[in-house]
Amino acid sequence: MRAIQYSTESIRTEPENMSESGIPFKVEARDARGKGPMRRLRAQGKVPGVVYGHGDLAVPVAMGRSDLFHHLRKVGKTRLVTFDTDVKELSGTFGVIREVQRDPVSREFLHADFQQVDLDEVIYIEVPLNFVGTAAGEKAGGARGIRTYELGIRCKAAEIPDHIDVDITNMKIGDVLLVRDLVLPEGVALATTPAKVVLTIERRRKAVVAAAAEVAAEGEPAEGEAAEAAEA
Repeated sequence: MRAIQYSTESIRTEPENMSESGIPFKVEARDARGKGPMRRLRAQGKVPGVVYGHGDLAVPVAMGRSDLFHHLRKVGKTRLVTFDTDVKELSGTFGVIREVQRDPVSREFLHADFQQVDLDEVIYIEVPLNFVGTAAGEKAGGARGIRTYELGIRCKAAEIPDHIDVDITNMKIGDVLLVRDLVLPEGVALATTPAKVVLTIERRRKAVVAAAAEVAAEGEPAEGEAAEAAEA
């Protein structure tokens, strides 16, 4: 495997309406339990969820479907939120989205789980990888094969990067980028299998098939030669 020269950089942006170190996110107390009440809640444009705290704390909540949609569309699941709520256990505290469940057909939001965190608490989270540039191998006719879109890391809740840029401009055909090759920013620790493949630069399939056909053709005798061999 050839050594690859590249660079990585963590990116943190400051979106509008930032409060302290988190984005305000509205949730309300939820009393509804069971399939029937949950369906009625969703019919009202709300999404049921749970905020898990430290220890055994688990607070049932509901949130606006449009609020959740716009939050995910704008900043994804990696941004720290500040709970804007009348629920005393949650008001003014911080959290991150842990899981969002959707209907496999309609893609409607079914449920959302949050994890309550402290700003200086080291947590596990998955952040997206952003591949920057066009690889030298792509310019030479190859194609990128992305195997990993998100990277599992551990860092303080207040220092979660929005994403990690990975410069792939020096990668050539045949190069393989592994998780262990990534250089993480200060304060961020790897929490993913080091040998996991992140990205490869491969020969395009048509080129490979054409090359194989050419090699096979070179190994076959000419039509006249084949006839003479048969008569011999």
